[in-house]
Amino acid sequence: MYEARDNAADGTPDKQVTNNVDTTGNIAGRPLTKGSDVFNAWVNKTDSTEANKYKRTLMPLGTEVKPDGPTSGTPLANGEKMAFSTSPREYRSAPINDTGPGVYSVTEAAEGGYSAIIDPATWKMGIKDPTDPAGAKYTLESNTRTKDGEGRELYYYRGVTKEQKPDGTAGDAIKQTVTAKFAKDNGSRYGKGLVWWSTPETAFENEFTRQGKDSIKTTDLDAANQKLGTPDGSGNTVLKGDSRAATNGLVRIGGGLPTLGEETKFNSATGKWEDHHNTTTRIFGRYHLAYSKDNTTKQVSLNSYSGARTFVAEYDAKNTSRATQYSLGAKPMTLTRVQYGRVSNNLDLDAGQTGYRDNFMRSSFTHKNDDGGVDNYFYRGVDATSIEQMAALPSNQSAVYHGHALMYGIDNSFHGSTGNKGRDLPNAFAPAGSTAKGIGLGNFVEARVNFGTKRVTGEVYNTWLLDPTKNVTTKDKLVQFQGKITGNTVVGSADRAYLAGDDNATFKASFFGDKAQELGGSFNSVKDTDRYSDAYGTNDWGGVFGATRGETNTFQGDDGKNVYTD
Repeated sequence: MYEARDNAADGTPDKQVTNNVDTTGNIAGRPLTKGSDVFNAWVNKTDSTEANKYKRTLMPLGTEVKPDGPTSGTPLANGEKMAFSTSPREYRSAPINDTGPGVYSVTEAAEGGYSAIIDPATWKMGIKDPTDPAGAKYTLESNTRTKDGEGRELYYYRGVTKEQKPDGTAGDAIKQTVTAKFAKDNGSRYGKGLVWWSTPETAFENEFTRQGKDSIKTTDLDAANQKLGTPDGSGNTVLKGDSRAATNGLVRIGGGLPTLGEETKFNSATGKWEDHHNTTTRIFGRYHLAYSKDNTTKQVSLNSYSGARTFVAEYDAKNTSRATQYSLGAKPMTLTRVQYGRVSNNLDLDAGQTGYRDNFMRSSFTHKNDDGGVDNYFYRGVDATSIEQMAALPSNQSAVYHGHALMYGIDNSFHGSTGNKGRDLPNAFAPAGSTAKGIGLGNFVEARVNFGTKRVTGEVYNTWLLDPTKNVTTKDKLVQFQGKITGNTVVGSADRAYLAGDDNATFKASFFGDKAQELGGSFNSVKDTDRYSDAYGTNDWGGVFGATRGETNTFQGDDGKNVYTD
């Protein structure tokens, strides 16, 4: 998908994905407060036909998503099929009991931007009714479809919900979804300063990250975006712009939609984990660079995450202080010492880059899914805590580090992992059916350090909002780790919390800062003695992270209350 995101004209590189920094190095265009810059993805009878395999259509929020029908609109031939939207969003021209609550009007979409709630869109196949000689009526299939004919997800941003009058028509608004503009104007209670779960999908992954290529089939480009690149004469378009693969580094789970942002995905047919986020690099923390609108690189000021929290996503239209639904948002933070991530290199010497003044040959970057490449997951930093500085820390001092991890080979579905494998339940502490409605964000890290006993314990986890009507989150543990501090480093073991047995994976970490303000670390299920065998590529897992002691770090835009300004 290549949607307009930053008010760019058709055919410009800015339309590919969101550029995440401006010319000064600050976050650009956040939040997206124009509905015309954000898109719904749905199937309907006008744009999704048998000829194009019932492909989803992308419409800006100013265009209403509504059900089709009750007739085909055009005569159908015997046996002819049509797609009919069954997403209940129109409220102005049809009874609400037929169509459900409404989405934005054009004015609201133009002023509000994307909203805090995404609902799955649905459609059904319609077949000509043989009892209707005019061919205008159709018979809908019984099952409801939640993906388009090419298997892609369908969704729309929720807007206004209106009451139903006795005659079945819509009345006054009863609920209003929080928009990006509303949050910006009304503060942290409504998600200001957070990276929302409902952030447009290309902020998590897009065609560039999935394909790991700089070109795409010309026919896969939306008509308005044909000028994004140059046709190569073989049916493909070579795309422009170096910010095209910029993503936020989060994993988004739940909500009835596919999981987004994972490094790898499990293929149940082969029983193996396969590359998914196929960029050449994914780097976070200190001096994390990204391309800005003037095509220069700038340091991102907010370069990692300390976790996620809930915020009001929908409120009573007649009483804004009364919440009717909540959502999740990640809390951005700044690491000033630790950098972590992945770099993929081509180890083929024939592909090496030469011409450097020191006459050395350097391996070139390659996409994660390219043959002959190797993925290097790393953490590193500046201002490493010295042995003397570690010794000077009070022996009775404990600290909790919060951060973000880039993981691979991890199942991000909800497990109800409490850390006690003997007592975990599939939906521990969750109301019936909540995981179908629940939403999650990850991967986050919490590390508890006792400088007296020289021990470190912690988890990699996802934060879940299992019941959107309640302001309560659940920490679903993915990895448990523990280690012993020696000097300024930590060595120990790690284990996937949701599986029986003990992986006994290697856990390593290091402290940075004169008072050990930051922590960087890594996990690897492949032992050092097996690193040159075929242990990689089957059931291996691991990752890297960066974390900070929040009470001793200084964040850009921090008001001291964990509220991050725009």
